[in-house]
Amino acid sequence: MDAVKSKTISNPSRLGAKEKIISRIQEGKIPDPILIDHYLKQDSWTAKEAMLLLAGYSSNQTEFCWPVPNYITYLDCCSAHDLSKSELTHPLAGECLGIFNSLCSYCRNLDEVKTPQQWRDWAKSKGITPYWSKYADSLFSKIHSAAGSSSDEPSTDIPAGKDERVLSVTKQQDKLILNWLKENNYDPLKLPKPPRGKAGVKKACSDKLCTTYQLTRSAFLRTWDRLRSDKKIIDA
Repeated sequence: MDAVKSKTISNPSRLGAKEKIISRIQEGKIPDPILIDHYLKQDSWTAKEAMLLLAGYSSNQTEFCWPVPNYITYLDCCSAHDLSKSELTHPLAGECLGIFNSLCSYCRNLDEVKTPQQWRDWAKSKGITPYWSKYADSLFSKIHSAAGSSSDEPSTDIPAGKDERVLSVTKQQDKLILNWLKENNYDPLKLPKPPRGKAGVKKACSDKLCTTYQLTRSAFLRTWDRLRSDKKIIDA
């Protein structure tokens, strides 16, 4: 898709302490999608905005393009670049990117405009549910029940109940590598040794994941070593 210029993201410090967000990710927790509050109150989204928002990204990027750029900002206001500097990967990096790619493959008109609820229904018809849906259901209910009242501000707390799809950072990184191996017809328990003098499966996997999923090289190496230690990756 061609890049389309848009506005730059707001200063995250104005919306919450970036350090606290990173700290939650280090603990393996999913930060609250604080930006979606603003977007759900809008009258409509363009398809470009919807593809990003439904996937879990802020639509306030410097440009819309595919594949997702390394500077992408998530709805918790933390950017992949910020996490990379802390040698972290967003715990939903794989899920968000997978949803974004799927939605873009379904969308035929990037200039189409719908309400936020219509876009959610469209995504649901494709079998896709954004990770922030539980929060959105609560927020939509308050927006509609307010009926023009400005005294009832929607809460920014995600309803209780952990989404079973949410994985810890380490498990998400494990999943990225194991899924890549299987998708490229490699048996993780019978990995072929590289030809003499040539790069092997590990190098190909690293090049792909570190470029596409904002996974740092050091994080990849730690994850690969952990999988080997846990006998989830074994040479043939």
